[in-house]
Amino acid sequence: MSALKISSSLAVVGAIVGEFVGANKGLGYVVLVSSYHLETPAMFSAILASAACGLSLFWLLSFLEKKLVFWQRVDEV
Repeated sequence: MSALKISSSLAVVGAIVGEFVGANKGLGYVVLVSSYHLETPAMFSAILASAACGLSLFWLLSFLEKKLVFWQRVDEV
């Protein structure tokens, strides 16, 4: 489950980088085009949206880990 949580966030990064190379839609394309046109609000909006996607996947998998691996005791601070 730990590897799944880490790889889910890295998959979002990989998708964005893949869209930098050869896409004509998607968040990576929006970041690339808006940086060329100096549209800073659109660029940061796309970056924040991709960060939100990565965090939501991580939190979803953390929740599933608590439900599926119920025998593992998680030390809460």
